[in-house]
Amino acid sequence: MLSKSWPADLSSLERLQAFIEEWGSGEGLSSETKNQLNLLLEEIVVNIVNYAYQDPSGQVFNIDIKTTPEEIQICISDSGLPFNPLEAEDPDLSSGVEDRPVGGLGIFFVKQFTTHAAYERRDNKNYLTLTVAKGK
Repeated sequence: MLSKSWPADLSSLERLQAFIEEWGSGEGLSSETKNQLNLLLEEIVVNIVNYAYQDPSGQVFNIDIKTTPEEIQICISDSGLPFNPLEAEDPDLSSGVEDRPVGGLGIFFVKQFTTHAAYERRDNKNYLTLTVAKGK
């Protein structure tokens, strides 16, 4: 298992994306899979930075990655406020873009791009585990 910690601020996104690109290339992942992982992680990290902490300075989030020949399992954890993004209602996609409220699509995409997603609140921490098919 690979484990990394990142500061809970938006400046971590660029470094996290570079890390996924390098790590994913070493794993032989397709560009599509690396892009999918980056999209998922960006959505979750932005939510952590914007909503998990009253003051995110000095806070961190952790990413643990486990792989099998068939899939990638990523667990994102933080010690912010309890929040299960999987309980968020799916957006109404039947109305036009101009008629929909802003937001809500990111969590929807997380649900769509994963083969399995689970949330747990344990020891005052949020644990969001996402499983993605390993496209090569």
